[in-house]
Amino acid sequence: MTTLRLYRGIAVPATSVGETISTITENGLAEGPWFWKMEQNWGLPIDMLLNKVDLSTADTRPQSAFRPAVCACGTVEGASHYAWRHNRNQRDDTPILVEFDAQLDRIIVDGKDFLFTAFQYGEPENIKSAVEQLFGEKALAYAETAWASENQNRRIALCDLATMDTDVIKAHYANRMVIEGRHGTIFANSFTVALPVQPEDIVRVWSPDNEPELPIPWVTIGDTFGARP
Repeated sequence: MTTLRLYRGIAVPATSVGETISTITENGLAEGPWFWKMEQNWGLPIDMLLNKVDLSTADTRPQSAFRPAVCACGTVEGASHYAWRHNRNQRDDTPILVEFDAQLDRIIVDGKDFLFTAFQYGEPENIKSAVEQLFGEKALAYAETAWASENQNRRIALCDLATMDTDVIKAHYANRMVIEGRHGTIFANSFTVALPVQPEDIVRVWSPDNEPELPIPWVTIGDTFGARP
């Protein structure tokens, strides 16, 4: 089974740094206080659903297919943005990075900050090259099918399938072009990983000393609506 190296960026109070590092190192990542509570789809028959004429989110988001998940990036730079900026606040003032391995069949693309917007509202001529660059040829095929429909629910369902497609996951993991997504998020690739992540899959947990320089995005969420420069 293919394994991908991922990175998660969180922030905790300075007084909790040592305890948090020890807990994650010893227990792995499980449901707890160090992540936004979220769920991901799991184990759906993508090929069968893709051929369904009346495909909708009722097919791609059955309650039985959801399980707890945690967000992660495929680059330490992406995780650093979340640790230093996105998740950091007056109380949770200290960044922590978690490096871990996850099997491919436990990972899906986190599309909420860019890909779903591209599928739902993107102007194909403006954004299709970016979708292909960032998520691969297979993702573009899903997107073109979505753009051919006026039904927004079907577009969302097709994006659901794209996020679970192994080829799309691998292509997005290989991407290094920087994206500026919703809410000012900065990343090259973003995923959700089914919980739990076992302690033996934790590679390293640490609190970085220096905030890295913010990279210049290659594409922004606004580019989905208008022509890119």
